[in-house]
Amino acid sequence: MRRGFLLHGGDNLYSPYPRTRNKKIEHNDYRLFNDADVRAPLHFPDASYTVKELKDWGKTSVRLADDPVMSSRVNLRDLGLNQRLVFHNIRVGTTEVSTLLDSAVLNLIPTRLSPPATPLGAFEFRQTHNKGMGAFATQNIRAAALLHVEIPATIIQNTLVLNFGLTRADVYRKLIERVPKTTLTALLSLHNSQPPDTCDLEEAILRSNSLGIDIPAPAVPASVAMGHSALFLQASRLNHSCSPNVVHHFDPQSFTLTVHTTRAIAKGEEIVYSYIDLASTPTRDARRSLLRERYNFECVCDRCVLPDEAVHESDMRRERIRETTRDVTSPFQAWYRNDGQDDLQKVIEFHLAAVEDMQIEGLAHHPYFLHVSLLATCFAALEDIRGFRSWMGKARDVALGNLASDLALDMLRYIVYPETFPGWGSARRIRNRPWAV
Repeated sequence: MRRGFLLHGGDNLYSPYPRTRNKKIEHNDYRLFNDADVRAPLHFPDASYTVKELKDWGKTSVRLADDPVMSSRVNLRDLGLNQRLVFHNIRVGTTEVSTLLDSAVLNLIPTRLSPPATPLGAFEFRQTHNKGMGAFATQNIRAAALLHVEIPATIIQNTLVLNFGLTRADVYRKLIERVPKTTLTALLSLHNSQPPDTCDLEEAILRSNSLGIDIPAPAVPASVAMGHSALFLQASRLNHSCSPNVVHHFDPQSFTLTVHTTRAIAKGEEIVYSYIDLASTPTRDARRSLLRERYNFECVCDRCVLPDEAVHESDMRRERIRETTRDVTSPFQAWYRNDGQDDLQKVIEFHLAAVEDMQIEGLAHHPYFLHVSLLATCFAALEDIRGFRSWMGKARDVALGNLASDLALDMLRYIVYPETFPGWGSARRIRNRPWAV
């Protein structure tokens, strides 16, 4: 089930921050295009091909992302004509990152990176009872704590049209070969969750352990903004849970992945995040099916091993969460448009019910932020200082966990000076309107 190292012992674990500085980039750029190069994908299929033939062509000519929806949105002909891929090693402090990116993306990466934040680092890797190695807290950790910061080992564009003379196996092998020798052994020791004989070791390791990241992308035809994935030699080792207690976020300005806690974690508790989009897979069967397809394991997290009746209740809660999130702002907007004639307490109850479901299920992703922010707005409208500060504080914890420092600073100002919040007292003002009934 795990996606981590096959290493043991604290002193032997790889650190992404080497003590000695390697002043020289080990590999020069390797471009997969010429300056005047404009090529269509080799043997690009047309409408006369069967579905099976299209799939067979894709297996040999395109390196597709694991997400079929994302891949389907990419116009492969446009991508094949416009992609300008470069194997390029990026220097981040004393660390060297092996990448395969479009030249337009490389031009958007900052040349001067900001220093990374200092993490708490209060965790250790040790054996679990049923999932191989796992990460465990070495002390009690508060919610929204910065637990871990890490520089990637590799970055690759999610969808590539192989029109440059290299096979899919060649692409993965060259990407791994360009990793500095000091970290190559640790990278090749990462867990391989792919079925036997489906792909070479390098591809299997990257597919088993890479995390999706957001980096700048140009707004051009066949934009490479369909996504990128990166391999992290420590963060990739964390096990999956359908009720995660941490989230990760990639910061292009410092070129580091940060891992924040979404709730308080007790000493000895395992640190886990989700490998899949939980919002789009509300049922246990759907989650297990997707995890088997992508990572070849059966999920045995705390939510998935509940008795059948409890699993049914969990599925119902998660379905309610998805339903309430589809138009999360509607109740408050309806109250405001109706000049406050509807009961604002019903709006509060709507969001409280959603938050309760999320807390029971251990979910604190983006919809949670929307609900707690709107609860803070409701209490601001009622001029309830205590309620406003409580929910604005919860929203600020989520903002901090997503590196939204400017937003978090604004929220802190509102917590200290509630009357400065834009919606403060709106319920009273609406009631005092001349046309209000």
